[in-house]
Amino acid sequence: MKKTVLVFGLIAGLVVSVLMGANLILCYNKSNFEGNILLGYATMLVAFSFIFVGIKNYRDKNNGGSITFGKAFKIGL
Repeated sequence: MKKTVLVFGLIAGLVVSVLMGANLILCYNKSNFEGNILLGYATMLVAFSFIFVGIKNYRDKNNGGSITFGKAFKIGL
């Protein structure tokens, strides 16, 4: 479980950091926030999708295709 959490957590953190850096650069160069709002929502969507993929990966590789809600919740946190 720790390996799955670390791998997908690090990947999500790296992707979110890059996208937030891009958002910061775009916000600094433009006075309107229309494109930055879309980039912010895309960043959140990507971050939450890595939680789903991490839980699915743990379920398929370690538990034989089934997982309890409590275990999935712990992995997602």
